[in-house]
Amino acid sequence: MQYYRRLPKFEYLAPKTVEDALAILGSKKSDVRITSGGTIVIHRMKERIGNRPFLMSLKEIKDLNYIKFNNKKGLSIGPTSSLQSIADSPIVNEKFSVLADACRKLGTPQLRNMGTIGGNLSCRFATAETIPVLIALGAAASIAGSEGARTVSMEDFYKELKDGELLTEISVPLPNANAKWGYRKFAVREHYDFATVSAAAVVNIDKGKFADVRLALGGVTLPTMRAKESEKLLSGKSVKDDMIVTAAQLPSESGNVGSDVYFAADYKKELLRVVAKRALKDAIGA
Repeated sequence: MQYYRRLPKFEYLAPKTVEDALAILGSKKSDVRITSGGTIVIHRMKERIGNRPFLMSLKEIKDLNYIKFNNKKGLSIGPTSSLQSIADSPIVNEKFSVLADACRKLGTPQLRNMGTIGGNLSCRFATAETIPVLIALGAAASIAGSEGARTVSMEDFYKELKDGELLTEISVPLPNANAKWGYRKFAVREHYDFATVSAAAVVNIDKGKFADVRLALGGVTLPTMRAKESEKLLSGKSVKDDMIVTAAQLPSESGNVGSDVYFAADYKKELLRVVAKRALKDAIGA
């Protein structure tokens, strides 16, 4: 693929409110490309992928940059919050440490300080690190557009977000007091590349049995990112190593991964089995 040192010509737009951003999207429609941190978009523009006459930055919209916590509602994150700010947030580390862990493992310090959670999600890459964790946590996304605002589950976010719409908030419910979790990823360059495959597990254990399990996967065919067969298998079962091994095997048998420039599909299936097993074992403290 050709990579250019110089960016193509474009007009830069920097609205200061969500309303202004939506007005721009409404008037210019498909001629606008949206950026937040720019770590993905700028690279793509140099590859001449998806270039448009207008580049609209969300950085000047201060109302989209926040991390808030409420004991009843849970965690609320603005989409322009940097990945590093989430990794460093005391409340995220205390109440949602699996999300802080995923952000901490994402890229280099430079990328984490520039890149935003909204950009990581809205790029619609199955390999993006934050979405499996948010799916496993039962998070939701608030979306605004010309037809109004709505909230969708993070599991449905990729198929729900349309051109001309903005992600305006990520909401993460307060987990059960007994919830445990684990997150594992595999990347060619662990602290730089997107995860080739990843897995996030959130489990509740009651009297030695799995009361509730959410296992989400990264690097798989969109939009199938929940390992529901594995969740069903574990639910109500005793917490045993052989059950975890069997549950981790199911996603690798489903054929939800394809070959890429680095790995054949069969090898990625094996990687998926390994990261799923390790995420589940981390969650139960094994």
